[in-house]
Amino acid sequence: MTNTPVDERYAGCWEKSAVLAEPISGRDLDLAGFAFHRVVAQLFLHRATGSLTLHHSQFEKLVVFRDGYPVLAESNLADESLERFLVKRELLDEPTLYAALSEAVAQKRPLAEILVAGGQIEPSVLFSALRRNFGLCILNAFRTDVGKLRFDASTPDLENRLELKMQPSALLLRGICGFSPLNGIQAEFQEAIDLPFRIRPQALEDMKELQLNTVDRRAADVLSDPHTVSSLAQTAKISDEMALRLLYSFALLGLAGPAALVEKEQRSQQEAARATVPEPAPAAPPSDTLLEKKPLVEAMAKAIDHAYLVVKGQTYFQVLGVEENASPEEVKRAFIERCHHLSPMRFADYELGERIEQVEEIFVTLARAYAFLSHPGLRKEYQKRLAAKENKQAQQAKQPKATAGAAFAIKTELLKSDTHIAKGLEMIKQKRYSEAAKYFSFAVDVDATNPKAYAHLAMAYFLTDPATGLATAIQFIQKGLAINPQSAVVNFNLGRIYEMARDKPQALAAYRQCLQADPQHKSARAAVLRLQ
Repeated sequence: MTNTPVDERYAGCWEKSAVLAEPISGRDLDLAGFAFHRVVAQLFLHRATGSLTLHHSQFEKLVVFRDGYPVLAESNLADESLERFLVKRELLDEPTLYAALSEAVAQKRPLAEILVAGGQIEPSVLFSALRRNFGLCILNAFRTDVGKLRFDASTPDLENRLELKMQPSALLLRGICGFSPLNGIQAEFQEAIDLPFRIRPQALEDMKELQLNTVDRRAADVLSDPHTVSSLAQTAKISDEMALRLLYSFALLGLAGPAALVEKEQRSQQEAARATVPEPAPAAPPSDTLLEKKPLVEAMAKAIDHAYLVVKGQTYFQVLGVEENASPEEVKRAFIERCHHLSPMRFADYELGERIEQVEEIFVTLARAYAFLSHPGLRKEYQKRLAAKENKQAQQAKQPKATAGAAFAIKTELLKSDTHIAKGLEMIKQKRYSEAAKYFSFAVDVDATNPKAYAHLAMAYFLTDPATGLATAIQFIQKGLAINPQSAVVNFNLGRIYEMARDKPQALAAYRQCLQADPQHKSARAAVLRLQ
């Protein structure tokens, strides 16, 4: 065991990440010295837009990134073509494929259009196959540490192609755990191999998007306490190799860190909160009778819901309500004021129900904003990130963006969001809610301006898990209302969600808004009469 401070030893493991601190344009990097998964992580971290090419001998692969998200992947390998994927998954047989290929060549039409128009494959099934093949094409790139890679800050013409936005963090987890060469991971992690790591508490929300399997989730639960690679393997009952891969991927994604650093972060946040939050009032003398908590009044409930949705999309300056040049004293005063209104202590006498998690998350966001803006170094780095993001958005705003439907050459039912919505509604009738959410997500991918897609996606998320899905469902509803505040479908689904969540006032308000948009909406009228 070396005596080097844990902070320095940990930082030494990731020093290569500085290579992509600025976009690397126009020069080749050697995969043997800079792994593919680290490139993907850094492009996502810096929200980069451009084209990443990998080449070795005759093999070539192209991955297009937009704002750090992969949106297109192509290669010259026959096994990674859509037609071979369809045959491998037994969605098509060889004779049908060859006949469709011949017809596509003869008519000079895309193969997918021929397949859909001829009824050989359903649009939703084809769309799902496109996404899966896209994901596998990227995951296969994790396999090699031989060859060159090159990033260019320009993208090819995507006019005739469908962009499919993939989640980089989920791809990284799957790629590192199942595809990346083990020797590269061992070499990068060797300085920290004997350090106890643990999950960062503030990262638990980010882990929901990773779609953890049983093994991943068990390991994440074990890492709520400090563990080295070997103790994680023993406690989670997994192999040493899988423990190393999981711990490395969690650390690379910023979800876990050395226990000493994580605990130091927690102490700093707790000390900052204690130093600025007003002392609670003295406790009332004990009563002979047990006092029940007061029900949460509607105004407070709305204030909590509004604050929860607002802090999600704001900068730390906006969260605290201060200017970017605010002094440390102004930041501190703003933090104290926000805590006075939104601290969990203010609601201690009220029955919050599921809103207790929202209040706690709001307060954590406030504490995180204060921690960043009160520290000169962290504040400077945060402002750099904001400036880079604003500059990127300004540049993209100057370029007209085609919708996915206009960009794709297949002019069939595949690119109609209503096709995917109809398939999702079928799944709802069969009470297969998680599958319904998948089809409604397809509808959003195809047309992000369709408020109905967000309305049904919200309902599917809520029905999948009513206990934890309300907040996510409301966020999707808000996106639909941002597109069309008068949408009858969005407001009606909002009413149904609130009614199932037993929030009668909110449900009534949503149903009435639906009737304003569509006075003939029978279901909304019946709901209003039922709830009045």
